[in-house]
Amino acid sequence: MAAWEAGVDLIGLVFAPSRRKITLEQGARIVTIVKDRIPMPDQKYPFQMIGLEPARPMTRPWETMPSTPAFVGVFVNQSYDEIMRTVESCRLDYVQLHGDETPEFCRQLGVPVIKAVRPVEPQDAAECKEYVSAGALLLFDTYAADSYGGTGVLGNWALAAELAQLYPLILAGGLDPENVAAAIRIVQPWGVDVSSGVETFGSKDLEKIRSFLQAVHSTAGPAHDRLP
Repeated sequence: MAAWEAGVDLIGLVFAPSRRKITLEQGARIVTIVKDRIPMPDQKYPFQMIGLEPARPMTRPWETMPSTPAFVGVFVNQSYDEIMRTVESCRLDYVQLHGDETPEFCRQLGVPVIKAVRPVEPQDAAECKEYVSAGALLLFDTYAADSYGGTGVLGNWALAAELAQLYPLILAGGLDPENVAAAIRIVQPWGVDVSSGVETFGSKDLEKIRSFLQAVHSTAGPAHDRLP
């Protein structure tokens, strides 16, 4: 509730192995508390629960963005069945994939997907195009050989800016209340993602969240209008 009141658009729930990981039961309880207290139109996604088979191609995340906060489940190399069970049980609005999931896997899910990518060189943009073609919204994160994300290390903003001219993307990697305004001005992303940058001693800090959002809202540019 505090995150919603502060003005966030998307609320992430981590179901991947991590110190931030929550259980399916905890996720369902969090979503229920928020959705029962805030008028939120349920998102109807194109998948059938019988056999968990996609009914039609995945809806693109930016085409279904609600006007109220939405819940994003974060996964890393987890199975199709596990992800879809979590989506259904927790009433998730989006799935964020941070592992080695392929474009075809993203397409098969049949729910809006945010796919983390960690390009190092401009030529890595070819892989990004494949994910966009599969209907995913890109999340540009910092490359680390031993981690799938959450490092708190700043990424290559110049490379992110090049990619943002081609596709809508969410910028992540080391953002905090002090640097997010500069990041937005340089990259012009579709959105920004933060976790460790609004924490104090490993826990979310409401004042840092508010400061972060104030910086975002005072700086945000026209990237939302630049859609394929």
